[in-house]
Amino acid sequence: MEKSVILENNGTFRISITSNTNDEKQFLEKPISEIEQKVYQYFDQAVKEELGEIASILNVTNDSGFPYEIYARITLG
Repeated sequence: MEKSVILENNGTFRISITSNTNDEKQFLEKPISEIEQKVYQYFDQAVKEELGEIASILNVTNDSGFPYEIYARITLG
């Protein structure tokens, strides 16, 4: 999976997660309620590596407007 981290106007970061393979695409097609915990586990470490130990995932949403993509909002501190 690929990710991009964007600083938003409200001071939080948005991580955009997209698929690279068919398996990842099928994973991201599942309802957020089914994959939310896995997203937290999978990306929490990556977020900490990119933004530091004070970064953590605040919530996960599927309102990106793009197919097979989800957002995770990130907070610092």
